[in-house]
Amino acid sequence: MIAIQTPRCCPRCGQTKIAELDFHRKGSGYASYCKPCVTLCQAEWRAKNRARTNTTARRSYEKNPDAKRRYAQKNKEKFNAAKRERTRRRYEEKRLTNPDLPIRFRNGTAKLNETRVLLIRQRLAEGESVASLARAFGVHVVTIYAIKKGETWKDAI
Repeated sequence: MIAIQTPRCCPRCGQTKIAELDFHRKGSGYASYCKPCVTLCQAEWRAKNRARTNTTARRSYEKNPDAKRRYAQKNKEKFNAAKRERTRRRYEEKRLTNPDLPIRFRNGTAKLNETRVLLIRQRLAEGESVASLARAFGVHVVTIYAIKKGETWKDAI
């Protein structure tokens, strides 16, 4: 299949783009403005006409209050993907602002650190019980078992 690539200049931004990819269909041809410019234009209009936009949205919600919930259920994967992307970006931004801190300690609420984990391993080797270590370090027994089995804190040597 041969893809046709027609160059077209957007009068708003002045950039030359491919009509088949960057312009909306309009009738038998393409719209005069590119997709990003149309999006910006619509955003500006909504900002200027905030009351009118809110009234329209409110009226639509009153007609069908379950539509938003049904749409969310129908497009659950899309919502989850967007949430994952937002979370990933937030973590990357935090990592850029403080690159020296290890991931585990960034928020400052971790109960264990490397020295405490090494101490736990040493006391486990000496034969101390998992329950007493959990009480002493203020963590759950399962956490101590995970350290003992090497499931967590593998990098602590």
